[in-house]
Amino acid sequence: MSTVLVNHWPLHREPTQILRHPEFGLWCGTDQTARWRIEYNAKIVVYGHLHIPRAIELSGVHLEEVSMEYPREWKSQRARSDWLCEMQPCVPNQSSEEA
Repeated sequence: MSTVLVNHWPLHREPTQILRHPEFGLWCGTDQTARWRIEYNAKIVVYGHLHIPRAIELSGVHLEEVSMEYPREWKSQRARSDWLCEMQPCVPNQSSEEA
């Protein structure tokens, strides 16, 4: 069964590599949580905390930063609908017996 992992902080340190100040990555990704995406068969890992909305792929797993930027970074023309993103549901593979 596939899962979707959701956490306030990234579970892996890789998303913090773009931070200008690495000390702001405190609490982000530990040796204990880094492999959860594999151990729990995650298709998507959703997190926030960094305030840098972006999507990356790590070992075939989609990591999605969904937090909003800081208000000083919001563009006045940005529509609220741009703040929303749809997470696709995981559809289990059908075995040949079910088809």
